[in-house]
Amino acid sequence: MDASQVQFECALEAGELDALSGLVAEVVPVGSQPRPVPFTAPLLLFARLDGSLRRRLFADHPGRVLVQEQLLIECRRAPKAGEPIQLSAEVPAGLDTASLIEISGRLTTSDGETIVVVRVGLRHIAGAAIDHLAGFALERLVKGETTQSVRCGPISDGLIARYVKFAGDDNSLHRTKEAIVPGAFLAALAEPLAAAVSGTHLRRMSIRFIAPIRAGESFDVVMQPRSRTPAQIELRLLYASATRGVAAIADLVLSEGTDIAEAVR
Repeated sequence: MDASQVQFECALEAGELDALSGLVAEVVPVGSQPRPVPFTAPLLLFARLDGSLRRRLFADHPGRVLVQEQLLIECRRAPKAGEPIQLSAEVPAGLDTASLIEISGRLTTSDGETIVVVRVGLRHIAGAAIDHLAGFALERLVKGETTQSVRCGPISDGLIARYVKFAGDDNSLHRTKEAIVPGAFLAALAEPLAAAVSGTHLRRMSIRFIAPIRAGESFDVVMQPRSRTPAQIELRLLYASATRGVAAIADLVLSEGTDIAEAVR
């Protein structure tokens, strides 16, 4: 499918970084100190996309809604607040089909270093189908393993409204009563949960969204250690709703040590 190439200079603002950290802290009962730049903060830059492009992406299609299925973020180092960053993005020319809409982005510094890569997968589905989407049974995925679980939420309509306002998310699914929690916000919860693995930094996140979590629902995030080497830890997070089962699965790669850039050189 043909894609539109978008490129412009931008920067993350300290205020929006603080706002994102504050919203996450309202949901995740973890006592770790937030990082100056949250791992998912680069997603906020997509709010700077051209208005006509965003309107086309979030345009109403009678009887259909736009859902997020996939998200991948790879981070060499976090951009600093106020640091000039070049955002290069590819957005498909056709956005109204039933096939997967793949949007990719790359953040590059003024000296040409790529520091963050983002890929997002979206799809239009029948609006009536949204509440019939079901996740996996938690028992099927944990299979007797020793896991750690953290109760999160409930996430209120008001919190979702605050998030989508500064994130520039115009999807109507997030702007109704009992709104669906944006996938990008669920992804933002992973970092403070993963911080429980002491001495590590999140380097890569790949998350699949299977079923919706709505405002007012509490859910458990079950942490499954996958593998560990001297250089990195692989951790899986299962977002388990009491009503829908495992609604999202996040696979994380965490680097040992105190500096992401040093760990991935």
